[in-house]
Amino acid sequence: MPEQLALEGNLLRVAHEQLRREVRSGATGVEKELRGLKQQSPDDGDEPRGDADRQVQELEERLRGYKRRLVGATEAEAAHVRRCKARVDHLVGSGYCRGGGEAPTPEEEQAFVQARVDRAVAEHMVRQGCGRSAARLMADAGIGDLVDAELIDAARRMRTELRAGDAGRALAWCAKQRSALKKLGSDLEFQLRLQEYVRMVRRRELRDAIAYARDHLRLGRSSPAAQRRQLLQAMALLALREDLTGKDELPEPYRALCSDERWVELDDKLGGALAATQSLPPTPLLHSLMESGLSALKTPGWEISAEQSRGQAQYFCQSQSPFTSAPIRQLAAAVPLASHSDTRCAKPSTFFAFLIFLPVFCFD
Repeated sequence: MPEQLALEGNLLRVAHEQLRREVRSGATGVEKELRGLKQQSPDDGDEPRGDADRQVQELEERLRGYKRRLVGATEAEAAHVRRCKARVDHLVGSGYCRGGGEAPTPEEEQAFVQARVDRAVAEHMVRQGCGRSAARLMADAGIGDLVDAELIDAARRMRTELRAGDAGRALAWCAKQRSALKKLGSDLEFQLRLQEYVRMVRRRELRDAIAYARDHLRLGRSSPAAQRRQLLQAMALLALREDLTGKDELPEPYRALCSDERWVELDDKLGGALAATQSLPPTPLLHSLMESGLSALKTPGWEISAEQSRGQAQYFCQSQSPFTSAPIRQLAAAVPLASHSDTRCAKPSTFFAFLIFLPVFCFD
C-alpha cells in the first residue's frame, strides 16, 4: 500500500472481518438447520396419515421460517460486500494506487482529502455519542459505506456501560465471541463474571453471589493457576466482615478486587479484545491523522521561546512555523520528532486542514 494510504489499513480490514464473520455464521447456521430438518423429516414407515400430514405441515412452517432468516442473512452479506467494494473503490479512486509512480490528479486528491476529513469527523462524532449528527454528515457527504458507525456505536455503548459498572452488554458480546476469545487466550469473560460476583458480595447479596459463582465461575483442572488463585481470593470475600463498599480499609488483594478501578481495567481489556477480534482500532482516525501531521511538522528546532511567540494570535499564527501557536505546541508535545531539520507550511491560512490530511510541506 502506498505511504499516502498507510493509515487506511483498518478501512478495509474492519469491513472484511465483518464480511468473513457473517459468511461463516451463515454457513454454520445452514448446516445446523439442515441437520434439524433431516431429523424432523417424516420416516417412510407405516405411520398414520394424520401424523404424517402434521409432520409435513410442521416441516413446511419450519422451512418458511428458515427461508425468512436466510433472506435476512443474504441481505446482510450483500451489505457487507457493498461496503467492501465501496472502500476499495474509494482507495483506488484516490489515484495513489496507480502503477509506474503516476501521481493522482488534483481533482482526485481533493476528493480523497475531503472524504477523509468527513470520515474522520463522522467517526469521532460517533465515538463521542453524537450519532444523529454523524448520520447527517455521512448522508450529506455520501460516506455511509466508509464509516463503521454501527460497530463503533455498539462498542461505545458497551464500554460506557462497563465503566459505569454494568457488564451486561459486555457479557453478551463475550458469549457471541467465545470461540474467538478462546483462540486469543483472553480471559475477559472470566474477569467480567468474577467482577459481577464481587459486585453482589459488596452489596451483601450473598445467596445470589454463591448461586452466580456456581453457575458461571466453575474452573476445570486445565484452568490457569492465576485464575484459580483469583477465584479463591474472591471466595474469601464472603468471610470478610469489613464494609466492602469502600468505607473500611481492606487488605490486599481484596482491596484490588473491590476497587472501582477494576471496571476501568476491564474496559481496557475489552478495548483490546475488540481490536483483536473485530479489527476495530482503539484510536480514532482523527487522532491518528493529527498525530501524523504534527509529527511531520515537528523538527528538532520546534520549541519557540515565549518572546518569539508573544503577540501572536492565541489559536492561530501567521508565521510560517505553526509552533508559534501555544495550543499547537501543547498538542505536539508528545509526538516524535521529524527526520528533517526544518519545516514551514506552504499555506499557513489552511494549516489545520493540512495538519489533518498530511499536507504538502516545504522541507529545507
